[in-house]
Amino acid sequence: MLFKMKFSVQILAFLFMLTSALSALARTATPAELDQLATTIKDYESALKGNDVDKILTTLPPQLFQQLAKQTHIDESQIHQLVKDQLKQMTSTVTLDEIKIDFAHKRSGELDDGSPYYIIPLELAVTNQDNNKMKLESAFIALLYQNQWYLVRGDNAGFLDVMKTAFPGFEKIVIDPPKIQKLH
Repeated sequence: MLFKMKFSVQILAFLFMLTSALSALARTATPAELDQLATTIKDYESALKGNDVDKILTTLPPQLFQQLAKQTHIDESQIHQLVKDQLKQMTSTVTLDEIKIDFAHKRSGELDDGSPYYIIPLELAVTNQDNNKMKLESAFIALLYQNQWYLVRGDNAGFLDVMKTAFPGFEKIVIDPPKIQKLH
């Protein structure tokens, strides 16, 4: 009986140490990584303003394309081209009038593997080809993966669903639904 109690205490102590060690792996972004994120966001903003589809695509994580290819049984390069074509079509029919990325009000979190992420408010004002003006209030998720920041817009439900499969813990991220307002 005494042996069983000692053994149980040892197992509990081991589990506690294991849990503590795993918690230590979780971390927030370093100042250098936050500087890198600020640069990534400025580049993203510039790419949006300039309709630079190729640059916008570099902000999407490769796992997004890999997972889409896996789910659809379509070659990854074809998926990449389809997304690129959709972005080109969108940028040809919508004019970006204004963009506000509120880096100061970012919220932080960590994925299951301890990778840091930030939810960053985003506001876009656009005009479509029929001259209708709209304002979109949303956010995007900035995710640090293998020393590079990737961005996924919170108003793209399809991409968010794929990210939940590609990155364990992504499903725990809570992001407000986008708000769309017609402007006069």
